[in-house]
Amino acid sequence: GRGNAREQLVVRAVEAIKALSGNPLMQRVLQLDAELMLPYLTERLGSTQRLVEQFLVGQIEAGHLDGSIRFGDAKTQARVVLLTTQSMVLSTKPATSGLDFTSLLDELAKQLDGALRP
Repeated sequence: GRGNAREQLVVRAVEAIKALSGNPLMQRVLQLDAELMLPYLTERLGSTQRLVEQFLVGQIEAGHLDGSIRFGDAKTQARVVLLTTQSMVLSTKPATSGLDFTSLLDELAKQLDGALRP
């Protein structure tokens, strides 16, 4: 990817949200059996969430090294990014009610960038 670790993380997070929000299987689950997702929101992280979190920890640690992400506990920072981006995927329908999805993602990118910037 282009740019520093923070810029790459933000771009990848937004691209992942676009991909998951447009994924037919994800949309079908949310339409027909949203309760299936509830344990992963209220009780525990699933294996996919943990894999994403591992990726985020790596990106954040790379950002610590290149100076593009403010220093902090990488695991804690990764968890906050995971939970923030996850909410966008699971809330696409209500989030886009009366608003443009691209505009929402642009705003999220600015928030993530600002929150991670040193």
